[in-house]
Amino acid sequence: MEDNKAIFLLSIFISLFVFIYVKLDKVIRVSFNYHLELNYPDYFRIIPSTNKVYVEVLGKAKDLIFLAFRKKSLEINIEPQRVGNLSIILKDFFTFPNEVKIIRIYPETLNVIIEKVVQKRREVKVNLIGKLKEGYFIDSIIVEPKFVDVIASESQSLNIPYIQTEDIDISNRFKTFEIKVPLKKFFDDIKIIPESVSVKIIISEAIK
Repeated sequence: MEDNKAIFLLSIFISLFVFIYVKLDKVIRVSFNYHLELNYPDYFRIIPSTNKVYVEVLGKAKDLIFLAFRKKSLEINIEPQRVGNLSIILKDFFTFPNEVKIIRIYPETLNVIIEKVVQKRREVKVNLIGKLKEGYFIDSIIVEPKFVDVIASESQSLNIPYIQTEDIDISNRFKTFEIKVPLKKFFDDIKIIPESVSVKIIISEAIK
C-alpha cells in the first residue's frame, strides 16, 4: 500500500516536472518598460525626449523568466563634446542573452538636448504677504546676502532675472523682526548658493 502511494506521488511529480519543462521551453513574446538613467558631467544639462523605453522580445519562457525579475532600468553614459542636439540609438545599450531576440524598441532613438551649465549672480527679492497692523509701515528691508549664485543651464539662466524668497507673512506685525528664509527655485534642477538668506524688516509707526 505504501509502495503504491509512493509510486503515485512520484508519477505526479514527474508529470508536473514535464509539464513545467514543456511550458518553459515554449517560445513566447513579451514586452517590458525600461526606465532611462542618464549619466553625464555636472557642467552639462541634458533634456531627454523621454525617460521610458518600451521593449518587445521573443524567446523561450525559461530564458525570459529571468528578465522579468531583473531591474528594468537602462543606464546610458553620455560624454558630450558640444552643446546642441544628439540622437542615441537605444538598441546598442540593451544586453540580452543570445537566445532572446529583440522584436521592437520604442522609441528606437533617444533625442536629447545638451546645454552648458553656467553660474550667474542674481539679486534676491523679498516676497511679502499680508498687511501690517494698522498705523505701521515698512521703513526698509535688509537682505543678507543681497546677491546669490545660481547654477543653471544657459537657457534657464535667461529666464531667471532674479531670485525670490519664500513667502514672509507680515500680518498684524508692528515690530521690527529678522528671519532666515529659504529661496524659491524657478526650476527644480537648478542650484542656488546659498539656499537661504537673512531678511530684516524694519517696521516703524506712522506719525499721527
